[in-house]
Amino acid sequence: EGQNGEIYIGTDGDGMYVLQDGKIGNIGTDPENSGDDGLTSTVILRIKWDEKRGLYWVITSNSIEYLKDGKFTNISTFPYKNIFDICFDDQDRAWILTSKGIYLIQDQALLENSITEQGYRLLTYEKGLTSIPTVHSFSALDNKGNLYIAGQTGVSRVNINNFTDKAEAVKIDIGSIYMGTEKIAPDADGVYTLSSERKLIRIAPVVLDYSVTDPTVRVFLEGREEYGVTVPKSRLEPLIETDLGYGNYTLHIQILGINQQVVLEKTFNIVKHPRIFEMTISWVLIGAVIVLIVGIGVWRIMTGTVIRRQYHEIELAKDEAERANSAKSRFLANMSHEIRTPINTIMGMDEMLMREDHKDVPKPYFMSVINYAIDIRNASESLLGLINDLLDMSKIESGKMHLVEQEYDTVELLRSTVSMIRVRSNAKDLTFGVDIDERLPKRLFGDSGKIKQIVLNLLTNAVKYTKIGGFTLTVSVSDLTGNSCNLRFSVKDTGIGVRPEDQEKLFTAYERLDEEKNSGIQGTGLGLDISRRFAELMDGRLWCESVYGEGSTFILTLPQKVVDPAGIGAFSEHEDETEKGPYVPLFVAPDADILVVDDNPMNLTVIKGLLKATRVFVTTASSGEECLEKIRYGNFDVVLLDHMMPGMDGIETMAHIREEHPDLPVYALTANSMAGGDEFYKSKGFNGYLSKPIDSTALEKAIMRHLPEDIMMKPSSQDEVTELPELPEDKQWLNDVEGISVKDGVKCSGGISTYINSVTDFYETIDVNADVIEKAYNENDIKMFTIKVHSLKTSARFVGASVLSSLAESLEEAGKKENISFIHENASRLLGEYRAFKDKFAKIAGEEHAADDEREPVPEDVLQDAYEALKEVIPQMDYDSVEMIIGQIKEYRLGDEDEKKFAELEKCLKKLDWDAMEKLLA
Repeated sequence: EGQNGEIYIGTDGDGMYVLQDGKIGNIGTDPENSGDDGLTSTVILRIKWDEKRGLYWVITSNSIEYLKDGKFTNISTFPYKNIFDICFDDQDRAWILTSKGIYLIQDQALLENSITEQGYRLLTYEKGLTSIPTVHSFSALDNKGNLYIAGQTGVSRVNINNFTDKAEAVKIDIGSIYMGTEKIAPDADGVYTLSSERKLIRIAPVVLDYSVTDPTVRVFLEGREEYGVTVPKSRLEPLIETDLGYGNYTLHIQILGINQQVVLEKTFNIVKHPRIFEMTISWVLIGAVIVLIVGIGVWRIMTGTVIRRQYHEIELAKDEAERANSAKSRFLANMSHEIRTPINTIMGMDEMLMREDHKDVPKPYFMSVINYAIDIRNASESLLGLINDLLDMSKIESGKMHLVEQEYDTVELLRSTVSMIRVRSNAKDLTFGVDIDERLPKRLFGDSGKIKQIVLNLLTNAVKYTKIGGFTLTVSVSDLTGNSCNLRFSVKDTGIGVRPEDQEKLFTAYERLDEEKNSGIQGTGLGLDISRRFAELMDGRLWCESVYGEGSTFILTLPQKVVDPAGIGAFSEHEDETEKGPYVPLFVAPDADILVVDDNPMNLTVIKGLLKATRVFVTTASSGEECLEKIRYGNFDVVLLDHMMPGMDGIETMAHIREEHPDLPVYALTANSMAGGDEFYKSKGFNGYLSKPIDSTALEKAIMRHLPEDIMMKPSSQDEVTELPELPEDKQWLNDVEGISVKDGVKCSGGISTYINSVTDFYETIDVNADVIEKAYNENDIKMFTIKVHSLKTSARFVGASVLSSLAESLEEAGKKENISFIHENASRLLGEYRAFKDKFAKIAGEEHAADDEREPVPEDVLQDAYEALKEVIPQMDYDSVEMIIGQIKEYRLGDEDEKKFAELEKCLKKLDWDAMEKLLA
């Protein structure tokens, strides 16, 4: 709408119309009115009345023009054609929105059609614009000067009256400076003062509120520019200084613009104190002595030859040390699995030993065996904890180690620690005294794992370095209040002691003292370094007091939170153990409903067998899709979900579960144990994870955490599970089968009865599973191949086929890494060894036929009821119901046709082929 009441209308193809006094007419499109006085395009995108300049701005599909006094002026010097909108700020600058960006031009240059290359500025995405304007969109300018721009990635806002693109908008500061594990704060003048110690220095800069997308940041110390960093802000990391000498330093944090010019810089002062020998006066004295003794000529020779050669040797030594450190990290990573395997075997067999029936066994002998087994268990757990902590050395070195605080029993902590050392002290005929404060609270809150590792390390060193006499562990408590206390652990030995000048080296990594005296003692020298770092992490302190030749005392002090302030009383190294015979579960809960999801029927069988004693109701599912379906219509207390499954794996299934059931307890089942696994699975929504082979106690404890108290009952004598002491006579032939270890299979399966079922399931699924693996290999379906060999890895463990399991595990890893050449070299070997078990376990088929003759004929009504029930539950993919019906029918002798049909149904069930089962019953 114009100043005289006329209304101008722009069209798409017919030019411009004016409506005034009820009459409408076309203007600007008449050929006679074209050229300087007419429009250059009939496609009008925007018409704006400019009251200050008394004219109309007209934006067309290929130009910007203005209409004044009935005359159109085309601004032909404007450098771009695809224009969307125009507005003006208080400085008479035109803000012209285009598909290329925003042009800033003084109005006079527009009106005079005299725009030059130096007469405008273009704001683009690279120069700070957060979003490029879009075509056919509207901008809006409010009365405060805020221009709202419709952009390709959203709406942007800029105040055009207070606009600046200078770099002063950047906020630059130091986030933190760490010297070792100590955080350095600035003084009142903003100066950061570092001590004289030689420690790793980490300087973390902060760059905030920068208007340009991902600017380049340069951080360096003046005089040490070669160690600085120049990276985009998104990749900005702390500046690391490993060998910073003393002196006054200026830290520069710069923002670099185009062509790497400095657009903003901020500096900070850092002062590094010198050691005594680094002080100027010290060097002056040293220099004077050298000049007096050697002379200027010798000094020049040393400077030109010896020092240069030493510097070169130092560089070589540094490179060699870095390579050695890298090799160490790779070695620890590669050995982690190999180390855990024998430990898991020891712990598993020890658990089976503690479950053995004690009937007809002399009580003194039985109690001795049980006590030994308890010591084995405690020592194994301690050893496993030590290994896991050692593998975290890289985390310590990178500053990523963190506390894992939880409630713990102080007596259990001390017993497991003392029992492990007691064996070693007895072996060396050393006395081992234990003095525990009776006021020590029963339950505390803290990182018991790290405390245990520190104390074990101190006690182990005492055993190593003490030849005659012994050592004493003393634990005392002080400053005991309602919710906190201070603990003091001291280990005093009668060993060789430490020289005063060597005491500082004790807590240095890879440092060994008195190499000649200790040449027969093995060790890496990492223990005390790790222990000291752990103590500092827990706000504690670890130090040594020693008299060389008489002995040493290592002291650890640290604060802990109190959970149960009641004192432990007199400490006993062994808990009073009752006689153990048949296995008794931790709880009994017939009303509990557990869902187990695994694509491997053998895994389902094993877990059901492990939970049999608890009498919980176990529902099974063979895929992620089936799991979601059963959760949708069921009410489960706990879900056990396999990680690796065909189709929808455990991680994907977990994501869907959490969408509708955020509080449902779900645990991952995985055969790939890994450091930090609990954190990984919790980050994916799980409550935790259980490693395969499943530990029955860990399984029961995980379930107990989530069952209501009112449905859990204490086990009675009727709940005792008397496991078979050995293989039945008709199964003794399994001991002679080449390529399997019955002991390993029984351990992994959880008992002899379950093991026999595992062997049967393994035998009956060989043909089907081998065909699936071969088909996936031939079709180059690496994902399916990897999933299936992962399943075979676990199945082979259950029957004790460790070689086959290891080969399957290697192929699984090759599949994950897409190592096709390794798969080609070993796939045929895997299939050959797998199918060879068809002959090795052939007696199973003969045993089944022999058992058939002793069964009663199936009644006709029972057979028909079974068929009808199967027709009802198979479409629902109800694995448990189908398994139960087939199991009941197998108790009878069937006719040839029915026997064949039920055998086929059982095979289809094991490979979860529901469509084939429906066809058999059609």
